[in-house]
Amino acid sequence: MIEMAFVLVPMLALFIAIVDFAVPIFLKSMFTSAVREGCRFGITYQLTYNGTTYASQTAAITAVVQSYTFNFLTGSNAGLISVQYYSPNSPFSQLTGTGANDPGNILQVSVTGYQWTPVVP
Repeated sequence: MIEMAFVLVPMLALFIAIVDFAVPIFLKSMFTSAVREGCRFGITYQLTYNGTTYASQTAAITAVVQSYTFNFLTGSNAGLISVQYYSPNSPFSQLTGTGANDPGNILQVSVTGYQWTPVVP
């Protein structure tokens, strides 16, 4: 019992530390992959994803990103997904409204501001 107490406490601390360091790296990798898939979907100019038709391309792209994030970006975190369109010509101004994602325009999808609370502070 004494040996187990001496070994178990540091071993559990080590396992928790591994998880605390690994999860943020996993989240960054997952979000990067999700926005990449959102960009790939966005350049196809579709409004239908997984059988659901969306009102705008921005909403469809947001749904694609959400589907690739294992529900980390649903609910109140859905607002962390940013879809922006830019003009391909200088001064590269941001475009909004109808026709923002016309062929040739620049599409930028990002996830910003996600907060991960560690297991042990």
